[in-house]
Parts: sequence; C-alpha cells; structure tokens
Amino acid sequence: MMLKLRNRVALGDIESIRVDTFREAWSATGERVNPNKWDPKTREMADKSLPYALAVALVDGAVNVESFTDERINDPRLRPVMDLISIYLSPEFMARLPQERPSAISIRLHSGQVVSEQTAHPFGHPENPPSDDELDDKFESLSRLSTDDVDAVRRIRHMVWRFESLDEVRDLCDALGRLVIR
Repeated sequence: MMLKLRNRVALGDIESIRVDTFREAWSATGERVNPNKWDPKTREMADKSLPYALAVALVDGAVNVESFTDERINDPRLRPVMDLISIYLSPEFMARLPQERPSAISIRLHSGQVVSEQTAHPFGHPENPPSDDELDDKFESLSRLSTDDVDAVRRIRHMVWRFESLDEVRDLCDALGRLVIR
C-alpha cells in the first residue's frame, strides 16, 4: 500500500502517517512499547519493524534485500520518516478476522489533504499474491547476493517456473549444483 501511496505524495508534504490494522500485525511489527520496532539497529530488528519497512518503502520506492543492510538500517534519513508514523488497532479490522487480515494507511499532508489506501489482505497473502514479474524480480535480486552468473540464474528460474513439466527434478538439482556461489 505504501508503494502505491508513494506515487501520490511528495515526502516533504507529509505531516503524518496513520496505519490501522489488527492486533497480530500491530503487536508483531508496530507496537510502540518495543523500542526495537521504532529504532531498529540490526537486520533482525528491522525486518520485524513495520515503521521501518514503511519508511523504506516511502523513501526508496522498494523494500528488498538491500533495504536491510547495516548502512541502510542506520541511514539517518529514515528516522524522521518513521517518526511521522502512528499505528493503531482497529476494532473494525479486528471484527473482520479471520476471513481477512485488513489494514489501511492514511497520509495527512501539510495542506490538510488525506491520501489513503486499504487492503483486506497483506501483499503476499494468497488473496493478494505477487505477480509473476514481481516474483521474477525478487528471485533475481536475491540471486545476485550469491552469484554473478546471470545466465545460470535465468535457466534455474525458467526450470522453477515449469517445475511440474520437468522430466527429471535432477535437472534442476544439477543446475543448482553447477551454480558458482561467491
């Protein structure tokens, strides 16, 4: 949702960001009483911090493996954005569980205008899955962490996409085995 909102607002125009969600999302990733959620110092803390992920999405336009490097986590430009965020439990959203896992983000601009997005299911949920292109991009991004062999990665990705029609799973295993890991 934040990536959609990012295209509709300028960072400097934002007065505040309100997130409404259900209890599990709030307690797992955005509860104010846990300082690690609001000022993560490590990858392990940052990847469980909703304020961090939202700030990165807003500033960078993406949340990916590079978002969780020590340098990115400690970037001083992110903390002021995180300070704009408030996360609330929504009784309405709690009532929609377990059929839905809803959340909403509302961005209030200095002008008073409010720009919002809402979803019944978080991105990646079976009811809100990534596209094939998004999965391909993620696979390529993660692969770049361990190899420079772009052709091998593309061959492996192709085999994974047609896994059900492979004559032998061994072909995929062999391709993975030949991959040069740095």
